[in-house]
Amino acid sequence: MCDADRELALNDSSKSVLLDAAHDLQKAFLTLPALPYPYRAVLGRCYYCTGRFHDAAEQYGALLQAQGRSGQPKADRKLFASLSLSYRHAGETERAKETLDRWAREVPNEKGVYLRLAELEAQSANYQGVVEYLRKEMDRNPTADADWKVSALLALGSTEETSKSVDALKGMPFWQPACTILENYWPAFSKLGEGAREQWVGGVVLNHLLDLPEKTRLRMAAEACARAVEIELRDRIFRQYRKHVAERTALKSAVEQGLGDHRASKFREFLVRDGFLSLGEMVWILRKSGGIAEPIFKEFQGWLSRSQRRLMQNLGQLDPVLVFRSPAVHEGLTKADPVEVIRSCKAAIEALN
Repeated sequence: MCDADRELALNDSSKSVLLDAAHDLQKAFLTLPALPYPYRAVLGRCYYCTGRFHDAAEQYGALLQAQGRSGQPKADRKLFASLSLSYRHAGETERAKETLDRWAREVPNEKGVYLRLAELEAQSANYQGVVEYLRKEMDRNPTADADWKVSALLALGSTEETSKSVDALKGMPFWQPACTILENYWPAFSKLGEGAREQWVGGVVLNHLLDLPEKTRLRMAAEACARAVEIELRDRIFRQYRKHVAERTALKSAVEQGLGDHRASKFREFLVRDGFLSLGEMVWILRKSGGIAEPIFKEFQGWLSRSQRRLMQNLGQLDPVLVFRSPAVHEGLTKADPVEVIRSCKAAIEALN
């Protein structure tokens, strides 16, 4: 029977030998259809090991249909596992699920079956299904929640929103090792505030949850990293400048007097009341402050040139992040790749003083 490995590490010569053996066995079945169980199991294994997953599933499916008839043994866990894996690697996810559901019904005490189903649901981004199957797995196997994979999938299944997913992942066994690695090997990480640190660690963890489909985990990781950048810009630039303004009576008075045009008023409101500024608004202000005649913007530009020169020289790093966060606003630009977004976020954080 087959195992969790997709294909054995076979060279072309070995694969050729196995395919020859499979060809001979297939001919034997045409002559003697009632050959004993082990022969068809070997044929299925030959196909599986050479990457012919549809053919492997056909053989294992025939064994499952013949179970208990004409002296054939009753289906066991190896047969169910082999058939479900063959369907899974052949891209027939629904048939893999049907096989696993049947396995769960016919072998009520078997552990790990619902976990396999949860992994398939995660790959399809069906998080409600993830939760349902993991609950069933824990009912059948109470110790399952000690497995970090179960905990992570359950946390992600409970919420599709990345910000909530990061909160759900905190405190799990792999969280602290990720923090330690970042602290030891990325100097900029130690300068991050608590909120940004949590988002960045969450991004790293999400990016390595290989049971999620690649597109989903990369998107969620990029979103977490972008939030880390947003938090740091707000705390290390805009809130620091707000403090700078509050300490200067004349400047504070000038800020409070003119709450006029659309963009300027939002900036002033933030400086006076610590209101909300989105990532896009903050980058707009950073870029345009030098070209706006109002004293508050000129003062801000001077402050930036003294305290954040490196960031101002590298503002272009944030373009992929802006496109990723607000694709509708940046319709004319090339769609952002999540991997590029993560790199851009890292470069932006490294540019902050």
